[in-house]
Amino acid sequence: MQGEGAAAAGLKEGDIIQSIDGVKLTSSSELSERIARHKPGDIIKLAYLRKNNTYTASVTLKGD
Repeated sequence: MQGEGAAAAGLKEGDIIQSIDGVKLTSSSELSERIARHKPGDIIKLAYLRKNNTYTASVTLKGD
């Protein structure tokens, strides 16, 4: 199921991912590119914005 790893980490629809592993994202295509550099089972650290508050989460990437 798409988004399963993000949901398990507590991310919700409407959250805005700001960085992956401390690297600030500037576009949605950069988000996709950075995720593609990893493989299923890898754990990445996300910083995200929800209702004007910044949070962090560790996300385990799932396979297809």
